[in-house]
Amino acid sequence: MRGLRITAGSVRPRVGHRGIDDPVTVAELTDATGLSGPGGSIGQQQQEFRVAVDGANLTRGGITVFDGLSCGFPRGRISVVLGGSGAGKSTLLRMLGGLQRPDSGSVRVAGQDITRLSERALFKVRERIGMLFQGGALLDSMTVAENVGLPLREHTKLTNPDIDEEVRRRLRAVGLENKGALYPGELSGGMIRRAAMARAIVMDPEILLVDEPFSGLDPINVRRIESLLVQLNRQLGLTVIMTSHHMASSLRMADRLVFLVDGLALSGAPADLIARNDPRVVKFLSASSDDYLEQPEPLRAVPTHVEPGPSGANALLEPIEVLGARTLRMIEHFGRVARFAPCIVAALLRRPYRFGRLIDDVYDAGVKSLPVICLSGMVVGLTLSLLGYTTLVRFGAEEALGGLVGLSMIRELGPVLTALLVTGRAGSAVAAEIASMVKDEQLDGLSMMSVDPVDIVVSPKALSLALVMPLLSGLFIVFAVFGGYTIAVGVLGVDSGSFMTSMEGAIDFRQDVLVSLIKASTFGALTGLIATYRGSISVRSAAGVSAATTDTVVIASVVILIFDFFISGLWGI
Repeated sequence: MRGLRITAGSVRPRVGHRGIDDPVTVAELTDATGLSGPGGSIGQQQQEFRVAVDGANLTRGGITVFDGLSCGFPRGRISVVLGGSGAGKSTLLRMLGGLQRPDSGSVRVAGQDITRLSERALFKVRERIGMLFQGGALLDSMTVAENVGLPLREHTKLTNPDIDEEVRRRLRAVGLENKGALYPGELSGGMIRRAAMARAIVMDPEILLVDEPFSGLDPINVRRIESLLVQLNRQLGLTVIMTSHHMASSLRMADRLVFLVDGLALSGAPADLIARNDPRVVKFLSASSDDYLEQPEPLRAVPTHVEPGPSGANALLEPIEVLGARTLRMIEHFGRVARFAPCIVAALLRRPYRFGRLIDDVYDAGVKSLPVICLSGMVVGLTLSLLGYTTLVRFGAEEALGGLVGLSMIRELGPVLTALLVTGRAGSAVAAEIASMVKDEQLDGLSMMSVDPVDIVVSPKALSLALVMPLLSGLFIVFAVFGGYTIAVGVLGVDSGSFMTSMEGAIDFRQDVLVSLIKASTFGALTGLIATYRGSISVRSAAGVSAATTDTVVIASVVILIFDFFISGLWGI
């Protein structure tokens, strides 16, 4: 970092009132490591790890991230995790929070091996942890004040005025006292990170996980957040574990450094770690800001020899292997959906009931779909009546037009076309929204606040689709019948009495109306389940959001048609 001079004796945090980029001498470093904060020296504190990783192995996408990683983080101290880009710093924090489980090894937090805990049991541990995500992970649908106050509303019995006062106090601490009414989309990147910091500390956690707290901040706010973290650590004994590329602040604050390299960890007090003269550590700490940038790989010559493709028996086996792999993935997803559906049902039955969020989701899925449903129903009714009349008139049976239109819409076209339209409009939107929340770590943020995303996000959206589908289907049928009646009587000259009598005589409540309601309700439940499931398993990328949206529309549409066939067949039609 420009202006920062690092030698074996020039790093040490919190000595005097230095500027952000001021170096520290080896004498100050040695003195400061002896006595700082409650509980004695750093050497003594290292024997009492609040958080510890032992022999963790993790492979992602065929790449080894951690290879027997072991490190500890002392109680009541500030530990800074350093390492190059891609070394696994953020992954380590996610592992400490239980968001990422290692392939093997243990992760102990406050005396518990969290790798052995269920997701519900993890919530109890996370009540003692606050986490600042690199992107903030604020909920887009809530204001800054609502985001900061969410943990208090979920886990305390404070009154609304008390919560509002506490939120104002926390926002004041990060310099956002006048920004509570804004939404995250109206904030700059640095302001989002500061608001997320306020949310991370609002419950006064015992352990604070902080991912790149200084990224995107100006020097004044870097100092503000740095001072806030040191104050929380010194006054409350808060255990702080943070990653950062802001070397001056990191070295000024750190009681302990954990340097990730080659899937392992080098750790110790700053003086001890520097004194080792490990070339990897020295090179990293002495690098300029330009050295942090990844250098492009040299261009490689394009091979002139092209390996031949599979031939003979291998060429025949390759499509079979691909088909087999896809079949296994499909079976795996069936199993996961079978486990996902009961979670939604359990969340709907679990207090507190999310009526406010359900109403909002019903509005998004139902009310906003009214224009397309009404217009489509009218057009389908007009078309069906016109084509039906053209066919029936050949046999002199045009008086049966009302029965044809009503029966076709109620039995089949109404619920099926409504389900396809709602899937394309509302189902895809639900999948895209949840996938975006996965991408921006908003669901992980909820989990770290011990708030189950299934409770607060997934179940209201799934239920809203199940509720609105029968209502929208009925509305679609009404507009379709009205459209068919209008063109039949007003344009084609069919007697209005004959039209209505024919429709009344053709429709049976049990065989037609009831099966229509069953179909619409089933399609709504299926669309809600598919949209929420596909969104929740999406990859954290823009491509992942796009894939979740497309898959939801395609899969739900096919499933609707399949279930329509089976329901019609089982009903004896």
